[in-house]
Amino acid sequence: MRLPITILAAFIVAGMAAACSIGTETGPSPVNISGAWRYTALQQAPTQSSISGTLTVTDQAGTTFDGSFDAIEVLPDGSSRRLLGPVHGQTLDASTLDFDVMLDVSRRHVAVIRGDTAAGNWLAESSSVTAAGSFQMVRIK
Repeated sequence: MRLPITILAAFIVAGMAAACSIGTETGPSPVNISGAWRYTALQQAPTQSSISGTLTVTDQAGTTFDGSFDAIEVLPDGSSRRLLGPVHGQTLDASTLDFDVMLDVSRRHVAVIRGDTAAGNWLAESSSVTAAGSFQMVRIK
């Protein structure tokens, strides 16, 4: 299964940036992401689907954060399934997030955050399939 080159390139660049940026600072985060976010995503590979729901950051300490994910995925045949799982990640700097949503497999997300909106790509790999797509989160006020 081949991923679209733009998604693969985005994860290579983000992975290099994350490797260079990861520190051991325990000071304040460069950006506050606590609270609820309206999450929407499109899966482009291996099949198309759409995901919408809420990602909630309940604990942010220094550059790391934890929370929960609750969403509905609409599959190509029109059926849907609920996706629930924990979230763990970090703020790499004042504009970059790197986090995992633990579902059937871990879905790694890398995003650029501007104000109350974050957007980027996600990737999930298992022994049998690689899934990838794009996502956006908007803070719920």
